[in-house]
Amino acid sequence: MSAPKVILRRCDAADPARIRAIIAECFSELGFQPRGRVLVKPNVVTANRAYIHHSHTHPAVTEALALHLKTQPEVSRITIGESSGFGIPPGLFLREAGYDALARRLKVRLIDFNEDRSARVDLKKAVAQKSFNVPRSILDADTKIWVPKLKYHICCEITNALKLNIGIL
Repeated sequence: MSAPKVILRRCDAADPARIRAIIAECFSELGFQPRGRVLVKPNVVTANRAYIHHSHTHPAVTEALALHLKTQPEVSRITIGESSGFGIPPGLFLREAGYDALARRLKVRLIDFNEDRSARVDLKKAVAQKSFNVPRSILDADTKIWVPKLKYHICCEITNALKLNIGIL
């Protein structure tokens, strides 16, 4: 197993073309080749134009990723999925953040994990919770790409990608 690698690139504007170039460069540098059914999981757990402006993955980042994925010959389908951590239907936040328009424009699937079919998955090494339901779109994906939003959080100061997993549960 190779050593973990962190790649940092500067991008001063939400420009999908510049972001796409960075994504292509990073995929190449990492030797990452997405294939088959690709699930993209951004952080859109909250978005509201009136008072929650910057707490979600910017749609330009997800757009750039989807555009890059569309050029990959091994990719057969792209799905963008999210779930809410507040009991508010994620469709409201996806719409506020512009993800519904993005999905229509790029002709990719946009899915609410809460409305997706699910399957029970056993956790063989679990101590307390031995199984849980997982959305089929996650289980069926050949490639999964998490697109976190680095931000402040009242409970843990920064969220990183770990908190993104709330949206799959």
